[in-house]
Amino acid sequence: MDLTVKRLQAGAGSAPNYHLLDAQGNVLLVADQSIAANLDERRQVRLARPDGRLLATIDLPLASSKTESADYAIIHDYAVYAILSVHPPEGEERQPAGPYFTLEVEGERWAALPDPTLAHCYALYDEVPRGLTPYGSLADLDLPPAIGRICRLDADVAFTATLDVARLQQPDLIILALAYLIDRAQPA
Repeated sequence: MDLTVKRLQAGAGSAPNYHLLDAQGNVLLVADQSIAANLDERRQVRLARPDGRLLATIDLPLASSKTESADYAIIHDYAVYAILSVHPPEGEERQPAGPYFTLEVEGERWAALPDPTLAHCYALYDEVPRGLTPYGSLADLDLPPAIGRICRLDADVAFTATLDVARLQQPDLIILALAYLIDRAQPA
């Protein structure tokens, strides 16, 4: 499954919207923050179909710090579908390209780690052991082969992603949420 995420900025002082597109350029999902006067007061990201039908939400933590881990719940069908955790780098000499992400979804544990071979990309791994802790280098980890990748591009196309379509029931939710959180953790 090849997907593209476009970032759309509505205007000064507004949060960007994100469109998830398939390989043919069709919009699959739209992500936008809930409306509040102050951007810092917005506590939820809506994930909706192009016709506006709400599919899921991402609950944002009350306070986020670049130096502490933060957990984000994806709510789908009135239940927690996935938990995405953002883990800040332990220091520039220890981690090559910023934060890494862990994901608990459908009874599995995944990770999105800075790709050791492609700049501005995260490699996606499944079967990640519990207790993944900050690492010295990717070579220190005993990981299975990557099952996908999400890469940051230019301002027009924010991200591209590849993922085996059979891996998850809702891969579009996960890719759009991950793109949103990467952008939030590392603004372009």
